[in-house]
Amino acid sequence: MYHFCRARLEYAKGRYGAALKRLNEVHFSEPLLQLSVRTVRLKLFYETGAYDLLEARMHALEKFIRRKKALSYHRENYLNLLHFLRQLQELPPGEKKTRLMLAGEVKACPNVAERTWLLRQLST
Repeated sequence: MYHFCRARLEYAKGRYGAALKRLNEVHFSEPLLQLSVRTVRLKLFYETGAYDLLEARMHALEKFIRRKKALSYHRENYLNLLHFLRQLQELPPGEKKTRLMLAGEVKACPNVAERTWLLRQLST
C-alpha cells in the first residue's frame, strides 16, 4: 500500500517516471485495488503520450474486468472509463466542438470511473 500511495503522490506532482517505478513495485490481490493501480497506469500513459502502451493496458484492463465477476457495479464504471478514454484518444487535437460533445456525454453518463480526470483532459 505504501508504494501505491507514493505512486499516486508522484503522479499528482507530475513526476510520471517515479510514479510508474513505484507502481511496478505494487502487487495487490484484491480486485478493486488492482483496478486503482491499473487506472493510474492508464492516466500516466495517456498524459505522457505513450499511446501504444495505453492501448495495450486498456485491452488488458478490459479483459481483467470481464474476467472478474465479483466486481459488481464497478464493472460498468470502469468499462465506461475505457469507452470514453478510447474516444478521447481518437480525438484530433483542436477539435473543440467534438471535445465539448464528448464532455457532455461523460457528464450525462451516471457511472464513470475517473470522471473528473476525463473532463479535465477534455477541457485542454
